[in-house]
Amino acid sequence: MTRARLIVLVAGSLLLGACSYQTYQSTFGGAAVENRQFNTLFAIFLGVCGLMYALVIAFLVAAILRRRRAGEANVTESGRHHQSDPLMRTGLIAWSALIGVGLFRPRHREFPG
Repeated sequence: MTRARLIVLVAGSLLLGACSYQTYQSTFGGAAVENRQFNTLFAIFLGVCGLMYALVIAFLVAAILRRRRAGEANVTESGRHHQSDPLMRTGLIAWSALIGVGLFRPRHREFPG
């Protein structure tokens, strides 16, 4: 194949690939009721997952900084039970409650149709 033919073939492929049809269907178009409901549900799901991810990362960073501040990186356990930090206990209870509320699934209404 000559170089000119290759250039014409590549340019033609790129030009045909750039063509579009004006009335295409898109998942994010929101044209139908079900589509809007799906997009709303997806946005809620994305927001909840993003919030939970940010909380997990924040707790991870807090735990790492707390451990470094304490300076007990290589200390072995002495076998004694120590009292946990009240802030950590409150955080654990709040986290458990948040997970419990997130897992609670109320009955949903059936859509007419």
